[in-house]
Amino acid sequence: MPIDDRSSTNRDDRSTVATGSVEDLANWTGGACFYATTPSESSRVSRQVLDELRNQYLIAFEPATGSGWRPLEIRTRQKDYTVRARSGYMAGGSRSTTGW
Repeated sequence: MPIDDRSSTNRDDRSTVATGSVEDLANWTGGACFYATTPSESSRVSRQVLDELRNQYLIAFEPATGSGWRPLEIRTRQKDYTVRARSGYMAGGSRSTTGW
């Protein structure tokens, strides 16, 4: 059974948590999870990913002063558009000295 088969009932707690964690991480960072268990689904998912990559935008802003969690909300004037973005960011604090 493929690891990404959502219909599998023979999962242990670790694989369920790992799948949920990956989906949560994707949602929190403005991404999405795509699942494919057959060649035809792989083709469909590949087309979906390519379509998503054709519709990306970069939004820049100057953050407020101070430190702490800053929520972000991005909306469009056209209600039928879907916006996928991270929910916020941590402002202030020290930067890593490792170069990342």
